[in-house]
Amino acid sequence: MAYIESKAPGKILWLGGYAVLEKPNMGYVTAINSYVHSKAHEIKENKISINAKGFGSIECLLNEDGGFEIKEEYEELKLLQLALKVASMYANSLGYRAKGIYIETYNDPAISYKVEKSKQDSKVVKSGFGSSAAVVVSSIASVLSIYGIDTSSYEGKEVLHKLAQLAHSLGSGKIGSGFDVASAVYGSIKYERYSPSIIENFPKDYNKWDIKKLIDSKWDYNIEKLEFPKIFKTIAASFAGQSTSTTSFVKAVNEFKKKNPEEYNLLINEIASYSNATIKSIEKINSEGVSEQLLEEFKENFDKSRIAAKKLGLAANVGIEDEEVTKIIEESKKNGAFVARTHGAGGRDSLAAICISNEKMHTLKEYWKKLEGLEVIEIRVQNNGLMQNVNKIKI
Repeated sequence: MAYIESKAPGKILWLGGYAVLEKPNMGYVTAINSYVHSKAHEIKENKISINAKGFGSIECLLNEDGGFEIKEEYEELKLLQLALKVASMYANSLGYRAKGIYIETYNDPAISYKVEKSKQDSKVVKSGFGSSAAVVVSSIASVLSIYGIDTSSYEGKEVLHKLAQLAHSLGSGKIGSGFDVASAVYGSIKYERYSPSIIENFPKDYNKWDIKKLIDSKWDYNIEKLEFPKIFKTIAASFAGQSTSTTSFVKAVNEFKKKNPEEYNLLINEIASYSNATIKSIEKINSEGVSEQLLEEFKENFDKSRIAAKKLGLAANVGIEDEEVTKIIEESKKNGAFVARTHGAGGRDSLAAICISNEKMHTLKEYWKKLEGLEVIEIRVQNNGLMQNVNKIKI
């Protein structure tokens, strides 16, 4: 017997937040060196046995088609169950007999969820670095590998990516662009989302043939590898004990869109315009080399894209970047940061900054350590997506 080991990275969405929800706007997202790990092996029993570190264990009895009933647990466990169900049913649609599987998952510290318990209740505080997308990708990759389905070729990654987008979308109420899932598969990328109708029209009571039909169909996302410039040094910090509900933020922005379509379009176009200009600066730095002019272009457009996102938050009455966070960002730029922002959906998950030297990064780290309520996170950008252990570990 052997384990299949898969690990998918967390992410930082630097550019295109909220604008990336609308085709054909692009976002720029990088993978980080912190992962969600999934270890799995086949078992004789007709069940999926899940051990998710920090959340507990669940056993789900398999149907003939590889499906099973989703048990009501933490939202994060429900998402993991959905991923395993979708992957198992897809394998069955290809003619594979449903297999019993034991899977355990755990997160590296930088992207771990924290379950905080009180006498009245317990809540999950997330770091904002894409652990929900990463656990979906890593667990689906492990299940597919157990069935002998390739996940390393271009075609194999495409199947993995589509399955993960489906599972993550079903688990999050079909909200979001999927940039985090794409980064967990492919690494640091420019990303244009798929048309929402592709998954919006997916049936609620789906079967394995619905899954196969969707995966076999043509999707219209656009993904291009774009490495993070080597001169950029990354540092991040989380807001202690706080987190952002990406789903609730996106719902609020969508509600603003319905009520104020013209203002929404103006703000989204502003974010997209400055994000595109910043992405072009990254491409030029990678192809032409570093220059003061390119760095200044990058900085100017990056800051303008950040401010445009803040304006959207104010208009939609959600704290994409509140005034206190703005003050921290501006002071951070005086203390070593070249640029900084609340990444992804914004709010009080975490801050990410780019420094131009290790010395500047050290200066910023020391400044952040002095701020009450901020916890420095040791991460760096790396450009690869999903990784799997090709040498199975004997147990």
